Amino acid sequence: MNYAYAIFLYVLLLVSFFCAYAAVKKGHKAWRYVIFLIYLATGILFTLMLIGEIRTPSEDANIGLGFSIMLTEIVGIAGIIVAGITYLLRRKK
Repeated sequence: MNYAYAIFLYVLLLVSFFCAYAAVKKGHKAWRYVIFLIYLATGILFTLMLIGEIRTPSEDANIGLGFSIMLTEIVGIAGIIVAGITYLLRRKK
């Protein structure tokens, strides 16, 4: 795996977390915990799969790493989209 792409995914996840957390900051406290747990679980899964790939590189496809990359991308992009929609709805009111 390309290290620049891995760093990009971590940055995407962090930016998305801060956007999503800021979007639900004024809401119910449970939503903040849900956002935190989702991003924490995604980051830990991606990190563990990345460490496993670095320690023992696979010659063919690593399905677990692929799914964790896809999950990280989906969570990152969805967090930014939801935060943007929440921001626009609050501004409309």
